[in-house]
Amino acid sequence: MEKDMKEAIAKELASSWHYQYISYKNPTRCPSLQSPPIEWEQSLVAGHPTHPMHRARLVPSQLNDYDWYHPLIRFAQVPRDCVDLKGAFPEISQFLVEGASANTGVALDHGKFTYVPVHELQIPSISKLFPSVVVLPADISLRAFAQSSIRTVTVAELPAHALKLAIGVKISSSLRTISHFTADFGPRFSRDVIPRLNVDRSILFVETEPHSAVYRCEDPEAQKHFTAVIRQEYQPLPHETVIVCAALLETDHSNTKPGVSAIEHAFGLDTESKRIQFLDRYIELSTKAFIPALVTNGVAFEAHAQNVLVRVHRTTGELLGFVIRDLGGLRIHPPTLRHSIGVNFQFLPKHCVATETLEEIYPKFYHTYIHNHVQRLIRLLDLHYNGIGWEILRRHMNAAVPTDHPLRKIWLSTESRLVQSKCLMRMRMKDSYRDMVYNPYPNMIQFRPETIDGRKQSSL
Repeated sequence: MEKDMKEAIAKELASSWHYQYISYKNPTRCPSLQSPPIEWEQSLVAGHPTHPMHRARLVPSQLNDYDWYHPLIRFAQVPRDCVDLKGAFPEISQFLVEGASANTGVALDHGKFTYVPVHELQIPSISKLFPSVVVLPADISLRAFAQSSIRTVTVAELPAHALKLAIGVKISSSLRTISHFTADFGPRFSRDVIPRLNVDRSILFVETEPHSAVYRCEDPEAQKHFTAVIRQEYQPLPHETVIVCAALLETDHSNTKPGVSAIEHAFGLDTESKRIQFLDRYIELSTKAFIPALVTNGVAFEAHAQNVLVRVHRTTGELLGFVIRDLGGLRIHPPTLRHSIGVNFQFLPKHCVATETLEEIYPKFYHTYIHNHVQRLIRLLDLHYNGIGWEILRRHMNAAVPTDHPLRKIWLSTESRLVQSKCLMRMRMKDSYRDMVYNPYPNMIQFRPETIDGRKQSSL
């Protein structure tokens, strides 16, 4: 490994330690079922359960005390012929900038320019890379609320929507930008594919990304610093709330007992029978939500806990269903998709979401849903070592996966001891972000405790 790479990784690990230390020293309160969704989004204590740089945020030293959850959204003035727009992006951005500038006396020229919302931390990259772009004065801005991903924000002026912005900051080990692939793919996939997917819509709501903007130039490495996506968010019914699942998988909040997870605290899961009942319902609904598109359409949702929100009855605590967001992390086998929905959907050349084979979509789903989501939940509910959690998962996956599907052998066979799963540190050492690196991991679906001399031992 080159010296520069060693130094970069060392900085990322140090940054992760710094921000994790701050979080542990100043833990947030654990919200309740009556709390607004954004309060849950901002309640994370530790974040990603397995990433070695899970808390890294590489910014100039003068920004060490930056308020990540309440950024300013600024506006960039772009010549109309320099930006590709999809959906209603022009109308939405015009509405936002006019509201932000209403009391400033600044004249806007919508005939010649488009006004693109940008994250305030994005401005140095824009100024450096795009000489034709003018960032409007700071008094033309909106206060935003960042979701758990940091780069996706909501503003009060645009309810039912979220802005995904190319913040241009390295968070964990990836520079958080947005590719031109995502700007092209999201609106078309939202319009042409999502309505045709094999999804039980009483259980799962797929948030669409119908509007986007991307700077028009030949260099994709520059484009990714000036791309924006507007997401259509799920709107809870009057009796519902939605909670980002990553927040439920946290511990060590300021108002909870040590070691008690947010999910146990919020739902009152203070006995094993309650935890078993809760997990059974959670896995039943989530397998019914995500498996059908995987086995029928060749679409693997990136179902890690930061992308999945659970729908909950705010009074009874009953689990009602799920919401999935972020279309940029999908893995799709194009022939299976086209055959299953009857639409000749096309992908840009070299777009990473499209795979050559059907088998290539499965590691993405396993890594996000099983390895980073369900496994964490099973362990927090103390249903791992006794095997109960994995037995529940096997039962519901057996019900969801057709008897003649290849996943029966790949995941559900008792002979399937290993699966391919993502190696985050190896990827970082290879400076790889979009090109995944996989290695054999124990197939946790087949975890069964074995009794040896009166003690339960792992079967893997």
